[in-house]
Amino acid sequence: MTTDRAQLRQELRAQRRAIPAQQRISAAETLADRLLALAFAPERGYVGGYWAMDGEIALHRWQLQLPERAIYCLPVLHDDNLLRFAPWRPGDAL
Repeated sequence: MTTDRAQLRQELRAQRRAIPAQQRISAAETLADRLLALAFAPERGYVGGYWAMDGEIALHRWQLQLPERAIYCLPVLHDDNLLRFAPWRPGDAL
């Protein structure tokens, strides 16, 4: 990664972390409502997402409200440097 790109990523992370917690929570709630209201929202099958870190917008409420037959998957970086998705349910280890 070039220095400019690394610097930009660092600045964006700092900006995300500077957003007050209540504002981040509100944004996550709004996003979950919108995702769940989509006409093409998943009813079953595999759904890829992420575990929010470092000020990223959280998907937890959306993920927890997916239908029972929808399997939430998180990205996993493997030893071969390939990103794959693995099924995850509440209570599973990360």
